[in-house]
Amino acid sequence: MRLEGWVLASAAFLLAGSAPAEPRQKKAAPPAASAQKAHRGQLGADAQDALQKTQAMLRSPAARGEVIRGDAGAGAAHARVEKLTRSAQHQQRIYDIAADVLSDVAARGQGDPAQMSKIMEAARQDPAAFLQGLSAEQQAAIHRLAEELVKQNPELGGLQAN
Repeated sequence: MRLEGWVLASAAFLLAGSAPAEPRQKKAAPPAASAQKAHRGQLGADAQDALQKTQAMLRSPAARGEVIRGDAGAGAAHARVEKLTRSAQHQQRIYDIAADVLSDVAARGQGDPAQMSKIMEAARQDPAAFLQGLSAEQQAAIHRLAEELVKQNPELGGLQAN
């Protein structure tokens, strides 16, 4: 499994409030055609509002901290991110990636929390396939962060395929 998939899984599970499983290799699925960013109008007003509030919380260290302190799953996910990143700057980048990916998850799940949870579970089971379904920009951001994390902590290099 590529480190990028693990980084993505960590980011994705911040959204679900639980830490990802250890990375494992699976065959990659083709990119999902519906992995487009959510646009206003694709989601109902309530779903769009919830999406924006959640993205704002993920991007705000103070708001995130409140959620992390009040939710054991979010706390466990954050602890995993701290262990992976070792720096506040890299942590913020993972949260920013999670906020961006949330738009895709919301669009693919049509704003339905049950469908979004299924997408998140699929991401946990096969992060590489989920990664392929993201936009080129999101994939590049994840790849850049993964490279920086390996430079910061060479022990992570064993998770990287290239």
